[in-house]
Amino acid sequence: MIQTDDSGTPVTPALSAALDAALSCSRTYRARRVDADQATGDFHHLAADLVDPSTGAAREVIARQCEQRGLPYGRHGASLIFQRYSHRICGLGISAAVLTSGMPALNVTSTVMIIEKPNPSEILLLSDEMITDPSPGQIVQALVTNHLEPLAEAWTSVCRMSRRGLIGNIAASFGSAVRRLEPFIGTEAALAWGHRLAGTHPALGSLGNYLVLEHDGRNGLFYERRTCCQWYVVRDKYCSWCCHHDHEERLKLFRGQLTGTRDD
Repeated sequence: MIQTDDSGTPVTPALSAALDAALSCSRTYRARRVDADQATGDFHHLAADLVDPSTGAAREVIARQCEQRGLPYGRHGASLIFQRYSHRICGLGISAAVLTSGMPALNVTSTVMIIEKPNPSEILLLSDEMITDPSPGQIVQALVTNHLEPLAEAWTSVCRMSRRGLIGNIAASFGSAVRRLEPFIGTEAALAWGHRLAGTHPALGSLGNYLVLEHDGRNGLFYERRTCCQWYVVRDKYCSWCCHHDHEERLKLFRGQLTGTRDD
């Protein structure tokens, strides 16, 4: 049976289940299946345009991010918008793959990101294409090799910045997505997924690590990244998982989250 979404666009049951599962993990992972004529506008960016520096799309979204954040054009704003883009792509793909055994293909030719305000707001899918029962390697190939690494190459071609920092943002997006799985599949299973995914790509395994902490009778899965997304430039303080904290300080902040005394 073919269902329809709010816009009336037909959606297959498998894709509908994948999108619902992602949304249950986080509103950040919101996505819709739409027809091509519903995915046009000044702030609708086809991923294929973003990964091609000659279109000007990459420079445009970086410039808008920097302007809206009150930053000069450069690596800080470029990293911030890349991080938030990566969060959405990785979160949608990983949560759908783990919770429904199927994930949207997220090809650059059929994925549109709405980027109007500083943060991307929604993913639009122009295709029903799914990857059924994807292995960790297939998940990483779809999200990283085919989508986010080409995006990183485009970013570094239009802005002077570290490619390692961008790949670190991808690794952190995997870490965030895996942590979102914990309430649904448990700490041990989520951790196992994190390790399997990281083991398929050298950078994913080298730019961060997972920690399971216990504090005041509560357990929690955390991710300790080894690069910085540059959020401190806007917020004037570091995230709890930031590499600018030493290990002991991060452990203290993570334990604070378990008791509800920190929200970052």
